[in-house]
Amino acid sequence: MYSDVDIQQAMSDPDKGLSLDPYNEDCLSPVGYDLRVGEEAFSWKSKKIVNIQQQGKLEIEAGDTVVIKTLEKITLSKSISGTIHSMVSKSVIQGLSHISTTVDPDWKGSLLVTVHNHLDTSTELKFKEEFCTICFYQVKTESVVNLPREIDRKDLWKQLDREKILADRKEKQEERDRLGRNAGIATVIAVAGIGLCILFPERGSAVATLIAAFSPLIYSFFTTGNKK
Repeated sequence: MYSDVDIQQAMSDPDKGLSLDPYNEDCLSPVGYDLRVGEEAFSWKSKKIVNIQQQGKLEIEAGDTVVIKTLEKITLSKSISGTIHSMVSKSVIQGLSHISTTVDPDWKGSLLVTVHNHLDTSTELKFKEEFCTICFYQVKTESVVNLPREIDRKDLWKQLDREKILADRKEKQEERDRLGRNAGIATVIAVAGIGLCILFPERGSAVATLIAAFSPLIYSFFTTGNKK
């Protein structure tokens, strides 16, 4: 395992060691480097991509699982690997789940880190806030396997983006269906009113007043049911 001294030495020769960009010496720990919250995250609960940089923070609702892009882009040589671990302060105080994942030798780009909020209230992470730690290891024999994947795991992010598109489509379709149902209810009320006025022309004003009084209640009853 690399110490803080080993990490700094490895960064002096990225081709044979590693690089962290942007690098902040304050994030260096005795046995690793604290990764920071990057520009974007994906919420599985809302199926939305959150622009953390624009909002200044990432609010994680109770029971939500989010995928966070790290601020740092990491480059590892084929002789160095890594593991990502949760920070005690984030798990104990903020209720965030434990993290356990690997970073293969020859990795290049940002990392996608998934965390879950176990609290019954929302919690938040600020843009550029440290939220997990990466530890580095010297590989005894240089790796030779080349894994077919895109830099920054763009392949996985594209799948998350498709989830967002599908959720947006579903939401728009549900809104169109709701508007269609509501328009139908309004038409029925109007037709009923016209019919009553034709049947009882001498009481047209009274019928109109009655419909005007009860139609909001009828409309509210049906539209409330449509939202369930």
